[in-house]
Amino acid sequence: MNNTFTRNTLAALCLAGTTALTVPVMAQDITLESHDDKQSYALGMVFGQQIAGSLAQASAEINHEILLRALSDTITQQETLMTMDELQAFLQAEQQKQIEATQAIALESSAAGAAFLAEYAKQEGVQTTDSGILYQELEAGDGEMPSATDTVKVHYKGTLKDGKEFDSSYARGNPAEFPVNGVIAGWQEILPMMKTGSKWEVAIPAELAYGEQGAGANIGPNEPLVFIIELMEIK
Repeated sequence: MNNTFTRNTLAALCLAGTTALTVPVMAQDITLESHDDKQSYALGMVFGQQIAGSLAQASAEINHEILLRALSDTITQQETLMTMDELQAFLQAEQQKQIEATQAIALESSAAGAAFLAEYAKQEGVQTTDSGILYQELEAGDGEMPSATDTVKVHYKGTLKDGKEFDSSYARGNPAEFPVNGVIAGWQEILPMMKTGSKWEVAIPAELAYGEQGAGANIGPNEPLVFIIELMEIK
């Protein structure tokens, strides 16, 4: 069983909703007088911060009374209402549900991405590479083209197929510098095709971007990406 999933799921299932929970046995006028008091409270704060990250992903409706009973039984090593075998079976079933849900989202996104790229390809001036990258020149450049081992300086903006912006050096007011072979596959292919000083719009299929895994909270699975790329300098 995946240990990361077990930890994350336990945090979500056992601790979701506690940010709004008042534990009735805890005195409201407690003070931190000793080193042990401060250490205990600090540990609780650290756990709380870790839990907060899991809460954002938790969707289960939490019964606070049952949650407190589980915490109390576990901390005080009393007999729990679920055996460890039952707990493992439940978590495995939840994991399988998550896998199936993710696969369904990925399949739907793949179909939507293919449809988007097909429509994008119909735009006037759009060209296609052998790998399926779509591009059009917005501004011509007359400088040298970088190699895979060069470091380049670029301004760029990245959007999803619905036009939502997820990253932009323009917005930060600071061009990015990186080695050509240190970015996603789509960029590694397209940058050596660009002359310094040029500005292109590029639509990159998901398999040449972040694939089935996606990236962070904004780029989902099988998501094609559209970039404005301005190649400013070869370092």
